[in-house]
Amino acid sequence: MLKRLMRLARRLRALPVQAYYTLSGWRFSDLKEYVDQAIGSEADATLAMLESKEADSGRPARLAVITCLPPDATGIANFALKQLSEIDVPVDVFSQVRDVAHFLRVRAILAAATGGRVKLHPMASLLSRDVTNRYERLVFILGNSRHNFEVFRNMERLAGFGARDRIVCHLHDPCCHNVVQLGKGLEPGPYLAYLGRLYDNPQLLAHYSSENWQAHKAAVDAGILGIRTLFDVGVRHFIVNSEAAARIVREDLSAADSAETRVDVLYHPVFEPEVSRSEADPHGGGLVVGTYGAPSHSKGTDVVIKAVRELRRRGVSARLIIAGFDAGYFADGELGTHDDHSWIELDEPATERELQLDMLKCDIAVQLRRSNLGESSGVVPTLLSLGVPTIVSSVGAFSEYGDAVETFEGYDAVALADLLAANPQIDPAAMQRYVREHSLGAFNHRLLSLLGMEPAAPAVAQVTALRAQP
Repeated sequence: MLKRLMRLARRLRALPVQAYYTLSGWRFSDLKEYVDQAIGSEADATLAMLESKEADSGRPARLAVITCLPPDATGIANFALKQLSEIDVPVDVFSQVRDVAHFLRVRAILAAATGGRVKLHPMASLLSRDVTNRYERLVFILGNSRHNFEVFRNMERLAGFGARDRIVCHLHDPCCHNVVQLGKGLEPGPYLAYLGRLYDNPQLLAHYSSENWQAHKAAVDAGILGIRTLFDVGVRHFIVNSEAAARIVREDLSAADSAETRVDVLYHPVFEPEVSRSEADPHGGGLVVGTYGAPSHSKGTDVVIKAVRELRRRGVSARLIIAGFDAGYFADGELGTHDDHSWIELDEPATERELQLDMLKCDIAVQLRRSNLGESSGVVPTLLSLGVPTIVSSVGAFSEYGDAVETFEGYDAVALADLLAANPQIDPAAMQRYVREHSLGAFNHRLLSLLGMEPAAPAVAQVTALRAQP
């Protein structure tokens, strides 16, 4: 009781400070995010009401997909738009309205690409449309970023209305603490208490007063990734992107829960490139190394920087491209503001097309991970589709690219420099084979098979040269 009173006293003392920060503008970004979310929810509800007055024509879709879509700045949003633009069966797609103009644009893209087979609806109409159509399968594409919390909430709601046997969770991030906490609207302490009950781990309460990231780290350090929270809200069928992720899902569940749960593997598709090599900037000579995506220590970007700097110390004419969010900020932290930056090109591409043009500037890409919690990569398949030789860490899902990549063990910068200096050769035929076997057509065919939707036979792509060639 005394501990509870002390925790309550700390929270009460913090309220005036939090109010001051809010009123003085220190937390303006929080307020703006809340207002934007409220405006989006109102627009979503309005579109759903208008749509409910329209008479449906044609045979209703058997499949519903619930996901975030652009303008959400996340890989899953782009993934879903590209994947659904080429699916061969009627699908009703549900996504939260952020901006009406963007929502209508994405609706038009899907309608034009599929001849009207795929129809986009506001998220607020999901519950009513499921009553009307009773979809055979409800596929929830779920990631761990805040863009996905509406997806989680609607998955929980539909499970509560008895749709558990029709729900399929396409889980991109097996470590799902962030999206679950946001979806349930819990503060860090109550979220840890919830996890403690699910996993029978009362020790988590020692971190009750943590910040969000500290609470999530405490759970991961205890070997808890959050899959039981998804089971708890009703998920009994998971689709994940790698064998590594499948093992994580099964091991995070209890033995009894695992026996009730189906876990299927569906590898991340290789999307058709948006650019060709003829559009790339001319090569300036020397060895050009690239690393892509938001740089961080967890992705070993610091190791790549040190390795290229080591090559230059040895007299090798080497340059480095870092393309991703906050590239400049990260590089400044690693090199210092007074160091020579002339051998590093930093870019923060705003579109997938810009990112792919940056990829074509390099001779070889390096995509490292210090650890892997089952998350796959959209960057590596894109590099392979462009014909860019790629080095990856042999960790988790990254160990499943086979002979289409070169693997690098450890995170020693000198050893990586040695590997780069040796000019590793990756068989172009192996890259072509990976691209062909993991095409979007093959992905959609496999997905529909897993859902029991009787897909048509997929077309066999004839790959004769690397796709990025003119």
